Amino acid sequence: MSEQAITASPAGGLPQPVRSMWFRGPAGARVCAHDFGGAGDLLIIAHAAGFCGGAYAPVAATLSKRFRVWAVDLRGHGDTALPPGDDFAWEGTAEDVLTVKRGLDSGPAILFGHSLGGGASLRAAALAPESFSAVYAYEPAVLPHATSADESGELMGRQARRRRAAFASRADAIARLSARVPYDTLSPAALESFARYGLRETDDGTVTLKCSPQHEQGVYEAAKKITVEDISGIDVPVILGVGGRENGPAAQAVPLIAAALPVVRTAGYPRLGHLGPLEDPGAVATDALRHLAELAR
Repeated sequence: MSEQAITASPAGGLPQPVRSMWFRGPAGARVCAHDFGGAGDLLIIAHAAGFCGGAYAPVAATLSKRFRVWAVDLRGHGDTALPPGDDFAWEGTAEDVLTVKRGLDSGPAILFGHSLGGGASLRAAALAPESFSAVYAYEPAVLPHATSADESGELMGRQARRRRAAFASRADAIARLSARVPYDTLSPAALESFARYGLRETDDGTVTLKCSPQHEQGVYEAAKKITVEDISGIDVPVILGVGGRENGPAAQAVPLIAAALPVVRTAGYPRLGHLGPLEDPGAVATDALRHLAELAR
């Protein structure tokens, strides 16, 4: 079941969603997703932690040349509310993806996931393989094994907690974020898209992050994370994107993930880091289209 939301108005030169809608999940929670238009098979974009579906507007601009593109706001991000009890268990992000897929009521869809959204996409395909025809996941957030806490998650949680949350304006946010990790590597179009869709106006005229630093910390420090075991044996073709500039934990996990999947190929991006789809949206999306076209032959 879905409920239509406001229609976005054109602004600047950025790609704009045609509309936004909320979809009700099995437990009654509402998940927001944004329609970026296009024609063809359905493709759902799932974003990295701390970002939102709208930040991937430049990615959607390329993908919509071949697919009908929607971008989901995962729980606690963008326009999707916090999960009940502030439970950031990563399994719930897969359910958010499935909620949007069921709400759009189409045939098998393609998933384009990045980091947290990559793990969510792989887990969604494992839970409902009949609902998807392929998955492109760039450095998906998938741990080698189950753990109640992991060092990298705790470190990223502390870093997230220290982020500035409020800004005088969207222009002020762009100026400040462009000089701060991790936003300093984003393309101008991706950063502007994040400032447009990842910030909300407050009563005093300032803007603040829709995903607060505390909530992003909750994602990284969640006790229950998606593991290789949770996504092993996915019965749909998978493309794993991996950057070559940083070789962080997500990049290092890609070979382990690939070894657990029966139909998989790896796409390398030597000059990009973990935020590759936001660093060079056009290049990553174009390459994803090429791989997906080859799989369809």
